[in-house]
Amino acid sequence: MTLSNEQIFAAMDILKGIQHPMTKIKDLKNVHNPSLCSGRNCVIHNPSDNHMKDWPLNWRDDRKIMERICEHGVGHPDRDELTYQDSRGNFSVGIHGCDGCCRA
Repeated sequence: MTLSNEQIFAAMDILKGIQHPMTKIKDLKNVHNPSLCSGRNCVIHNPSDNHMKDWPLNWRDDRKIMERICEHGVGHPDRDELTYQDSRGNFSVGIHGCDGCCRA
């Protein structure tokens, strides 16, 4: 896995306890209309209740997925993102460099 400088710096900030601007939902631009995810969980509009839901968000432009950054700075695909991608037949989205935090 190759990380951009922006991702590396964001992960370092997270480890230092600094909330990086790209991790805040309110700052996201060009997201889908809430009507498109009505009635189901959505990483942006209706996150499911899981142990990762409060972890900082990171948009992976290289993979076109939303991930959550654990306390160790590792990006884990968001669970609602995985469900959505699976529904579209994109089953490889869950593959990532994992430290085990997403399995709890």
